Amino acid sequence: MDIISQTTQILEQSVELMKNPAVSGAVNGFLGWMKNIFSNNKRAQQRLEMIEKMEANEEIIKGLQTNLDDLLYENEELKKQFEGKLAELQEQLQNAGVQITKTNTMNITGDGNIGLQDINGGDINININK
Repeated sequence: MDIISQTTQILEQSVELMKNPAVSGAVNGFLGWMKNIFSNNKRAQQRLEMIEKMEANEEIIKGLQTNLDDLLYENEELKKQFEGKLAELQEQLQNAGVQITKTNTMNITGDGNIGLQDINGGDINININK
């Protein structure tokens, strides 16, 4: 999984992660580190602050994802730093017994329709309502 996808998953679940005393410090530390790397981007810092305050929504996270994509574009040194920080955070989460999950929801109406989603190695549950 790439850096942006991993970070997005953490950001999407940050509210729940920060409620967990075993990992809240690690998540806040990661968000603080991210604020430092966005020192020249006030909008990205505001988005991170909203996440820290547990006030973020999907739009905020998507905006931050775009900011991150722009920042990492052709910056190999920062990518390596990010990989290290993500590995460190993942280890802390794992040691605390916390697992990051990815949930995709898709609704299909009608007969004979086909839908595909990438869940990157996750589980697929299919509910058929008749």
